[in-house]
Amino acid sequence: MKLVRFHLLSDPESIRAGFVHQGRVYETDGTSPIAVHDWADTQLLAPIGKPNSVRFVPSGYGVGGGQAGFDSEESGPQFVYLNPGSVVGSHSNLLLDDDFGGVSLKCCLALAVAEAGMNLDPGQALGCAIGFAMALVAYSPELERSELASGLGLSRSHDFAIPVGPALTSPEEMSDDLGPEGDFVAPFACTLSLNGADVAVFDSTDGPVSLPSIVSFASQTAPIRAGDLFLVELGPTRQGLRIEPGDEIRWTSDRLGSLALRRI
Repeated sequence: MKLVRFHLLSDPESIRAGFVHQGRVYETDGTSPIAVHDWADTQLLAPIGKPNSVRFVPSGYGVGGGQAGFDSEESGPQFVYLNPGSVVGSHSNLLLDDDFGGVSLKCCLALAVAEAGMNLDPGQALGCAIGFAMALVAYSPELERSELASGLGLSRSHDFAIPVGPALTSPEEMSDDLGPEGDFVAPFACTLSLNGADVAVFDSTDGPVSLPSIVSFASQTAPIRAGDLFLVELGPTRQGLRIEPGDEIRWTSDRLGSLALRRI
């Protein structure tokens, strides 16, 4: 099942929830369908609203000289916290500031949590998830270099926008793609395009760690809670990639759909 949050173009003040089936949007009251809407009459929002927290694993992040995303085998995978207020949905117009040397993109997969838990193994962490999604992080490479050089870690450089969507695809729908601990055993391609031209292609297994393993690791020191969001970057885009005003952006996979954006 692909879960969505949306509003009707005729009623933009009312946020609704539901699921997508055969090209139509089924509005629900939390359990049962109460209305059916044509796709053209809706505007998708971020599928989990504003998350409690955003934990992010960059593809090359590590501080102990170990594998990317890890400090050491003993300490486990590394992650940083991003700004939950930066999360937006598919078909958003991104208003970005170029005063920091330009804005680029980090290509990610996301996992949203539906149930609280602590001290979870990866299989249990997958059981707490509501769904997977495509995600991007808009960031300033220039600010990032400055932050890493300072030794303080990532912060303002990744505040620009965190698009997530277009829907949350349930673990049940992904069952043929997932191993028992939530790693992708049937890899699928993920493609970033700008203005119709492909600029980066990744495999769903390219990230340094699996999403459930990050949920598991995070749950060792604090409870995870419904609404928490986890991101893993699949790999770096080409050096010098920048998004310009007017650019049409798509981050697409056959399994999780197409996250479509426009920079204004």
